[in-house]
Amino acid sequence: MVRRKKKLLKEKLGSLEELPSVKETIANIDQKLAKQVQDFIQDLKQKQKQRFTYLQSQKTRMQIRHKTQRENLTFKQKQRWIEETKQRQARLSTGIRGIWGRIIGKHQSIIKENEIEAYEALTRDKQQKEALIHKQLDQRQPLQNSIDHMHQQNEKEITQLKDMLFSKIPENKIIQLQDCFDRQTSTNQSIRQKSNGFDLGM
Repeated sequence: MVRRKKKLLKEKLGSLEELPSVKETIANIDQKLAKQVQDFIQDLKQKQKQRFTYLQSQKTRMQIRHKTQRENLTFKQKQRWIEETKQRQARLSTGIRGIWGRIIGKHQSIIKENEIEAYEALTRDKQQKEALIHKQLDQRQPLQNSIDHMHQQNEKEITQLKDMLFSKIPENKIIQLQDCFDRQTSTNQSIRQKSNGFDLGM
């Protein structure tokens, strides 16, 4: 009976000389374990990258749209400023009529009126620009909330994966795999830093 079992084991495992040592077996298991951890992390990172790419494209489109809106407003305001300046200049008489206007003080009152209108125009333009910026900030807030939520979700998934993996591993192996896990998941931090917040270019 014992010989039969020995024979079956030899057929199944090969000769004793060909079997790896305990040390080699442990190293092989450690290697497979590290590879499995890397595979789990790569799967998770791929899923997170897809979410990040989608939100990043939305963010980029919004930034382009907002920048175009601000540039259009700046262009329109400059054109209007030029036109209004011409109109204000046209009120000032030249020649004899201009001289007469200076004598009776009409010229000075027109200059004063022009200065008030110019100041009001600058104030109006500034308020329009601020209103547009506030509107854009309101428009971007839901997307920013989605980006923040994605980062929180990513961190939660990494923590859950770590807890799940390390709960199944013996205590002495956790220390070895901790470094591997931390290296693999540290790229998520750089993604967060790249995508955090908007640059509205104001």
